[in-house]
Amino acid sequence: MSRSDPKSPGLLAYRELDEVLGLMETASEHLADFRLIIRSYHPIPLPLF
Repeated sequence: MSRSDPKSPGLLAYRELDEVLGLMETASEHLADFRLIIRSYHPIPLPLF
């Protein structure tokens, strides 16, 4: 298998890693938004966050 082969294990792993990192980035943005919403209703810092 060559590096340009779309089914090469390295390329598949790289694509999966890129997808996972994208999902983690999206999740962290949602968590930041969630924290802002919680803090707007509950100004005292919560130990969970």
